[in-house]
Amino acid sequence: MKKILFSILGVLSILLVSGCVQQQTIESSSPLPTQSEFSLSHGVSSIDILTEDLTFTGAPVHLTYEFETGNVDSNIGLLLFLNGNIQPFSVNDNHPSIMNIVSLPATQKKVISLSFEPITGLAGDYLPLHIVAIFDAANRIENPTIATAFFQELSQAFPIRVSLDSDSTVSTCEAFYEKSYTVHSLENAKVSKLSNERSEMNSDFLFDSFSESSDVETKQLSLNTPTDIILFNPTEETMSYHLFAFVNNTPVMWDSSPYSSITLPAKSQFSSSILLSDSQMQNISDDSPDLFFLVAVPIHEAAQQQGTLVLKTKTIAFVT
Repeated sequence: MKKILFSILGVLSILLVSGCVQQQTIESSSPLPTQSEFSLSHGVSSIDILTEDLTFTGAPVHLTYEFETGNVDSNIGLLLFLNGNIQPFSVNDNHPSIMNIVSLPATQKKVISLSFEPITGLAGDYLPLHIVAIFDAANRIENPTIATAFFQELSQAFPIRVSLDSDSTVSTCEAFYEKSYTVHSLENAKVSKLSNERSEMNSDFLFDSFSESSDVETKQLSLNTPTDIILFNPTEETMSYHLFAFVNNTPVMWDSSPYSSITLPAKSQFSSSILLSDSQMQNISDDSPDLFFLVAVPIHEAAQQQGTLVLKTKTIAFVT
């Protein structure tokens, strides 16, 4: 199980537990209440994801997912990625969707059923399935559950191995994409060697102009204006990723494809400028801007679990 622990003590701390522990402390400029603590744990409970497989026999694959919540009402947006592809799925046998948002009442345990038909694969394949959770997926930037520093933070456990006894009968999920917006890659992409300081840090994916925790509150992206992205690979291995773009929790096309593919040598970084365009020229209010984020999904063998984290940028607001 993946556990996120939030503590509020005049500063904000986030504790991520997934085999090892990392702790990050972020100062908050806003007044904070008296000492309180918020915790949320979630994960697959129907199988042991480290030792057991999910099997597709021709009928939808089912698994049970559990949440245990803290002392505040919250919500989580779940996303599935199968072998580097967005995987539509259903919650409690409802209509399939790309992101399913689960409301979590305070201090309760909640159990849901997830089901899907593989988006890709042939009989005999073993494919990795990533289940990622985005905290505050139903919220606006100005109304976070805990604090802006944790707004739409991503958490995850190890990927699950999916065994296919039958061929996938689904070939595309583009019908779920929002067609009004498109991300365009500009002609300045490059791969460069990491600095010694950066090579000692964790893998990361960010908007260069929104690298500080306070930037999502004080800045907005403008449509049709280039913005820089950076993806860091500090590992000793070559890493390949599929990059996905989301507007208001719905995927949008990247150029003319569902995603953009990149490969990063060991100890290197990818940097590029991208541009988000609106084909319908909608008038987006500064008072209620839309939200935009990117996700990098690693491409790897199904048996590999260590070093296969899905990465997410901060969620940022954009206006016309």
